[in-house]
This record gives sequence, C-alpha cells and structure tokens, in this order.
Amino acid sequence: MTEDAPTLRERRQVYDSIVAAPGISAREIQRAVGLGWGETTAHLLRLEEAGHVERLRGTHQDFFVVRAMPSGSRGEQALAASPAAGQLLVALLEDGELPLDVLARRIGRSEARTSWELRRLVALGALSSTIREGRPVFAIRDRGVAGRILLRRPRGAVEGAIDTYADSWAELLPP
Repeated sequence: MTEDAPTLRERRQVYDSIVAAPGISAREIQRAVGLGWGETTAHLLRLEEAGHVERLRGTHQDFFVVRAMPSGSRGEQALAASPAAGQLLVALLEDGELPLDVLARRIGRSEARTSWELRRLVALGALSSTIREGRPVFAIRDRGVAGRILLRRPRGAVEGAIDTYADSWAELLPP
C-alpha cells in the first residue's frame, strides 16, 4: 500500500515534533501538528512499527522519543541502567514538577535513595531543582538528555510482559 504525499508530510510533522521535544506526549504532539486524535495515533503507530520512535509508557499517558538519538555521555549511560532514574523521569514527564517526598512514594523508594538518583539527574542536566515552601521540587530541564536516558534503559522480561499485557487490553477495550 502506498501512501499519498499529504499523509507522509503529516507523518514527518509528527516525527519532527518528537525530535524537537523528546519525551513529548501524544496529546502534545496532536496539538503541535494540528491533526485529529485518530490521525495522530495512526502516525505514531506507524512510526513505532517502523522503528523510528519508541513509546515510553507512563501511568496515565505515553511519551515518545526518537530511536536514533545521539549517543550522549557516560553519565547518561549509567543512569539508563537505573530503573529508579527511568521511573523518576517518566513521573516528571507526566506531572511536570514534583517534590522529593511525592517522587519517593511514586517510585516506591526511600527519600534518601530517591534524592541520590535525583542529584545524579540534576548533575547531568536532565532535571532542575528548586526549593518551594521548604521542600525540594524537581522538573525536567532538558528533554533531550531525559529522552536519551529513557531510550537507553534496558528492557527486561517483566517490562516487556507489562507492555504486551497493556497492548492486549487496549485492543479489547472500546476507544
């Protein structure tokens, strides 16, 4: 099946929006390119099937990064091996900014362990940190760095099974 030029142009716009903002949500992509929800998700599915983008599953929404991102630093590679760092980045992509105690509860780790992972992410430039009402609050600073870390994370059997399970249920449920 061949696709017409407008369809390919729209798909390129979807891809370019992911390149411009790694870790962007599907809804943000839809708004950026001005397409309908069905068209946007169809283009994302095609890009994912072709291996151009990767879907990162959050608790409430999915985020997308380009598979062919630059190699990055050793620090990014080290953080990619940390499941906690990946969970923190996805939580911050979902909610924008969160305080330390909320992040610790969200990923099921102690505040000390969570603080250590957050300091590593701040030092690398992926996150920013501010103090608000006497509490440290964190947010994504550089989506490119965050996207490279998330893209490199190892995918274990459990994560693959969860993705398969979620995909199966998504096919069974009405839109």
